[in-house]
Amino acid sequence: MKECRRFPTPQEMHAIEQAARRARAEEFRRLFAVGARKLKALIARGATAFASKVRGTYAPARHGTPRYVTQAPRRGRP
Repeated sequence: MKECRRFPTPQEMHAIEQAARRARAEEFRRLFAVGARKLKALIARGATAFASKVRGTYAPARHGTPRYVTQAPRRGRP
């Protein structure tokens, strides 16, 4: 028995292309969401690490008396 092969009609090709575009867009959306979550976690970890370093040096003591009170140097005119 001979197998009959045929090319898709223009309407079928359009439907295939549209489905491929939708799948590609969905995959990019998913990758973007995963990347955004990872970036958010990375920033949160970095902010926490930075805050722990700064808190020990510049934050006031627990009882309200300042420990190391410093000011950033002023830029521009004195």
